[in-house]
Amino acid sequence: MVPAGETPGAKAWVSVELPGGFYGLPGFEFLSLTMIDRQRGPDGIEYAHPAMMALANLLSHRILVDHVMSSPVGGRMVQRYAKDLGRVLALARLASREDVEAWPARWLFALQERFPTRWPELTASIGNGLRALLLDEEVFEEAWHCCNVGLLAGRGVTVTQLRAVGRQVIADAILPVESKGRTS
Repeated sequence: MVPAGETPGAKAWVSVELPGGFYGLPGFEFLSLTMIDRQRGPDGIEYAHPAMMALANLLSHRILVDHVMSSPVGGRMVQRYAKDLGRVLALARLASREDVEAWPARWLFALQERFPTRWPELTASIGNGLRALLLDEEVFEEAWHCCNVGLLAGRGVTVTQLRAVGRQVIADAILPVESKGRTS
């Protein structure tokens, strides 16, 4: 179950029965964004568009809250926001510059579609968490670690390079969206 989008805050868990038993599926506040412009792989499996995944993660961590993951990532315990905001940076690193420059238009459409009354408020704070992460050396290193054992494994991305990606995401994607939210 994907939340409709307009109601802020945590969503309820939904019970899902699969052949192996019952499982709990959380409905995160910004999960509905990942349903916009879904992609389909060659095997027929659908997945979230990278821009929408990045947006959902940015909005989920506009305020950084200490919450250590319940399971280690690559052998280390890390902050959830470091993992999720690191994913934003990894997605941007894997995308072309032109793709990232196209994110603002996609993001604005998605926010206006799923959050018709909240989108100006959401756009105004979209980059807060990423900016805070870039300022925290220790937790940024956790984000880098998550990237290098995950989406960027084997690519040799350094902390300095990943930090540069963060600054580029702010310039190319976040600032244009924040400015639209302020002018509405």
